[in-house]
Amino acid sequence: MAEEYTHYNVKGVGSVGFWNREKATWGKYYVTVAFRGNEYLAVEFINDAGIEDIKELQPYTPGTWYKVRVILDRSTNTFSVWINDELKALGIKTTDTYDINALEDSSAWAEVPCYFDEIKVFTVGTITTTPPTQMPNNSITSFL
Repeated sequence: MAEEYTHYNVKGVGSVGFWNREKATWGKYYVTVAFRGNEYLAVEFINDAGIEDIKELQPYTPGTWYKVRVILDRSTNTFSVWINDELKALGIKTTDTYDINALEDSSAWAEVPCYFDEIKVFTVGTITTTPPTQMPNNSITSFL
């Protein structure tokens, strides 16, 4: 959940996603779902050409909880995003996913309270486009 931030010209308010802390000065963000200053949820990513890209997903209301799920398929350099169990982005191409070595959840600015709850990180061998209702004991997936 991200609180309201009145300076709408800022890039983001808070985000969750995948990155590499050793790349570049502030790390390299590969795929992040961001609560942006214009009150839109957007996925920010490095596309398959290696260029930063943004795909707006939906408006959000500050102070409201959202269930965000990002599934990253390293074998195909693709990711999918669900917001509140509704598929918003499917099989989006990214690059160099084997360089990812960390997860990030952050407030973009010290003045903006952001809250994260029930963060789960898993790996799987296969990916489906519908969220599972129950996971088998030997199956793992990635939820943020």
